[in-house]
Amino acid sequence: MWSSSGAPDPVARREAAAAPPPDWESLLPLLPGSVQLLRQTLDDDTALHSLLRRCGGLTLRIPRRFPAEGHLLRRLLPEPCLRRLLAVYGGTCLYIPRCARLARQVRQRELLDAFSRHTATGTSSNVEVRFLARRYGLTDRRIWQLLKEDSRLPQTAARGPADTACRG
Repeated sequence: MWSSSGAPDPVARREAAAAPPPDWESLLPLLPGSVQLLRQTLDDDTALHSLLRRCGGLTLRIPRRFPAEGHLLRRLLPEPCLRRLLAVYGGTCLYIPRCARLARQVRQRELLDAFSRHTATGTSSNVEVRFLARRYGLTDRRIWQLLKEDSRLPQTAARGPADTACRG
């Protein structure tokens, strides 16, 4: 995972960057009602994840008939999901929520899992926090705060340089 110089191995990091869709069952309480209905309609969590990621915050015109090659929905959804979507929402405009709360929760879970995986293989906590801060666009202090809030980690792993230095 890490090179001998202490820097992240780019090949291993690229593979880790392709995160699987989230565990929807545990995130259902965070989903708006409209997304829960959309999930039932699509009946495919990978397709729902793709739609939310690419179209969150947009209002889409759902065609009445199966769209032509190259249409956004045709590129995003497998044919069975698209046909179910057309059957339920065809001819209407459908707002796809951004699901910001859900996105934060998913990001936080990914971040905590990555930290746990990499520190378990011997990566320094400080090095991993710096990497995660750059990857997720957060400050290192925020990463340490998230780690401290996570009860799954042992107390020693959740300590960072902010505990001992730079107060004020």
